[in-house]
Amino acid sequence: MKISFTFDGVPGPKPRPRIGKSHIYSPKAKNVDTLKFAAWRARPQKLLTGPLRMTLYVYYKSPNRKRIIYKSSRPDIDNILKTVMDACRGLIYKDDAQIACCKAEKNWGFDNKTIVEIEEIE
Repeated sequence: MKISFTFDGVPGPKPRPRIGKSHIYSPKAKNVDTLKFAAWRARPQKLLTGPLRMTLYVYYKSPNRKRIIYKSSRPDIDNILKTVMDACRGLIYKDDAQIACCKAEKNWGFDNKTIVEIEEIE
């Protein structure tokens, strides 16, 4: 089974835990609610339980680019990937430890857009 969804926007990187006056807390990443809503709309009847492959394409709008090219500046792709994996947990699959293979691209494009594809590995 293959599940894919797109949302207009770019997820923020997974923030590092912060230390407050009396406790430690994790700030919320940007656009997580929008990402979770897109995942919720694409969710399967039953959560995926086997090993999975995730493909992630993140496009950042660039006003002076005429074609799509790779983006090599911040935020780091691994932090964006972690945000997406956490947002899909409990909606598409049981746990993000199920992801056995992943591919992620960060590109300059024509609009801010994120495409997520998740499929079961046989």
